[in-house]
Amino acid sequence: PQISGVVFSKNPTTGLDGSIIGGKCYSDTCCFIENGGRTIYTTGFFSSWSVDTTFSNERFGATSFPEGGYGFATSSTLDNGFTFTNNKGLSWNTLPTNISQISDFFGVEFINTDTGFLYSRYQLGGISRTVDGGGTWSPLTLTTQCRSIFRVHFVNDSLGFFLSSTNPTPDAGLTELQIYKSVNSGLSWTNLTILNATILPSGIADFYYLNSSVCILVVNNIILRSVDGGFSYDTVKVIPPSESISLGASPISFVNSQIGYIAFPSSVYKTIDGGASWQKTAFSFETQDNIDNSINFIHALSLDTVILG
Repeated sequence: PQISGVVFSKNPTTGLDGSIIGGKCYSDTCCFIENGGRTIYTTGFFSSWSVDTTFSNERFGATSFPEGGYGFATSSTLDNGFTFTNNKGLSWNTLPTNISQISDFFGVEFINTDTGFLYSRYQLGGISRTVDGGGTWSPLTLTTQCRSIFRVHFVNDSLGFFLSSTNPTPDAGLTELQIYKSVNSGLSWTNLTILNATILPSGIADFYYLNSSVCILVVNNIILRSVDGGFSYDTVKVIPPSESISLGASPISFVNSQIGYIAFPSSVYKTIDGGASWQKTAFSFETQDNIDNSINFIHALSLDTVILG
């Protein structure tokens, strides 16, 4: 089956001020955030479009959409550093916080409407936690030093993981990789293991835990899978080298524990067996007009439908 692709830059109503950095679909309504600050809202599964330009002069960096119609977006230019929605993206408002320098943080992850995390690729141990919906953030102390936190991912409200490197400077290249695990909603973290860089040869693009045991990891043009919680990995798919994904991308999205997608620069791969095997789909960016092969956002909706931005 083919993938349904939505090419945002073709829509005459919206155009694009920048790249799509995140979004969420609720039944037949969706909202998407551009890094230039605009919010694109669609109804009728892309039959009707509207654009909110309230923050169009701001610079946005990361988004997170927990359940319940809530969403959060970080901004390096807003005084408060955050905007939020509680109506599925129809409207957004500033969120006062105690973070003085939001640009120090690379990503954001909310596991519910109250508990969330800000993390950094440029500060030692740069991860902070909120339990009041983003109003107040407290830095967390980790058991060992880490740098360059690439992704925070929670399987449920209690079980979460993040991946980091221990290289001495952000640009020194990956030397050792660490997986941290939390079983108490991120209140404390334990270092699980250190993976040698010869196993993971270069840049980490993304990782995704399906449960406490199964983890999918994308390294450049290689898809790896762990079934022991991230202590060891097997290579399950090698994509052509020209399809390598850059460090810090976010190309993985799963519908459920079995069905998932990974977006590479000019192709999309799909699994129906929990990441044990991957097949290239019929969708190709090479046949799509106005796509610049820079995918910042992927949202899998069903067995045959995925949104790319």
